[in-house]
Amino acid sequence: MKKTVVLYPGLAVGHFVPMMQLADVLLEEGYAVVVALIDITMEQNIPFAAAVDRVTASKPSVTFHTLPRIHNPPTVTNDVQLLLGFFTSNASTLAVFLQLPWVRTESQPSFKELGDATLNLHGVPPMPASHLIEEMLEDPESEIYKAMTNSLSKNLEADGILVNTFTSLEARAVEALTDPQFLPKRAGNHSEVQLKEIAVGLERSGHRFLWVVRAPLGDNPEKAFGVHADPDLHTLLPEGFLERTKGLGLVVKLWAPQVDVLRHKAIGAFMTHCGWNSILEGTMAGVPMLCWPLYAEQKMNRVFMVEEAEIGLEVVGWQEGLVKAEEVEAKVRLVLDSKEGEKIRARVTAHKEAAAMAWKNGGSSRTAFGKFLLDAGNLGKELRHASLVGY
Repeated sequence: MKKTVVLYPGLAVGHFVPMMQLADVLLEEGYAVVVALIDITMEQNIPFAAAVDRVTASKPSVTFHTLPRIHNPPTVTNDVQLLLGFFTSNASTLAVFLQLPWVRTESQPSFKELGDATLNLHGVPPMPASHLIEEMLEDPESEIYKAMTNSLSKNLEADGILVNTFTSLEARAVEALTDPQFLPKRAGNHSEVQLKEIAVGLERSGHRFLWVVRAPLGDNPEKAFGVHADPDLHTLLPEGFLERTKGLGLVVKLWAPQVDVLRHKAIGAFMTHCGWNSILEGTMAGVPMLCWPLYAEQKMNRVFMVEEAEIGLEVVGWQEGLVKAEEVEAKVRLVLDSKEGEKIRARVTAHKEAAAMAWKNGGSSRTAFGKFLLDAGNLGKELRHASLVGY
């Protein structure tokens, strides 16, 4: 009888897709895979619903169960005997998250008060406190700050955490996370103004482009994935832009097959909001990146990409809330037409080759995954034995 692994993904594309990639690997290793997914009919999230439909249709070997929503869920105690986590972002962010609950005492300034002051955390390059996720920049006495701190601290209760990365890309963070002394024990939608600036910058750069455009959130974020999700390109973009760039660029609505696009030989650069899935996809394709973080851990990822791995260039202006057309034009030209761009391309190509080696038999990621499965199996045996002898 096959061993069965139950996967419980979050209700976001960035969580769901990498977990389904994990399902493929588990199937290869001989496990049966069951996916428990909360009913998404109330989400009105078109990209996520489309991702679920694509995956369920393409993975007949995986069993999918839809769980009904519970309006008043009971309080649940943690009586799970074996708790393993899958961190869909990167090792650097995990290193930061594991340290945040412990690095500040009540007498010290809050992360918000620190502003752009530098945080020096183990396993990651120095970064401004302002780059932390938004919840940690709230008043420490607020409910949202306390809830996030509590959530981050619970990561330590897991029996193990699998991280979506490979060693040579994040050597510093991986080394820190495996050090026994390591611990003391929203969707990317731009405004209409910003979309016009991007359009002008792309047109002036003179380079061919593929641009995925989503409708601005507007005053009611709940409508972002509802009936107003379809963006009116002629209204959002500069007058005549689509006509002038016909044959030079292509603007598509809402979604494109990002992995397939990045692997196309015509792609010379990738403008990304620095979500870890996109960073890995860009790296695996050997494509230099223009870094434009918006929310969550993306700001921290920007530091790693630009200052640590040096596989991307920062798009200046995101911190002020508006990147000007001149900056878009300049960075597109820099990454595609300059010696600096060639150096970035060489570095990301080296990481692409290292990633391929990491997943081959004997490679660092394949070996680590095998050890993860072995440790999980051994821990399960220990827990069953303890139960039998009455511990």
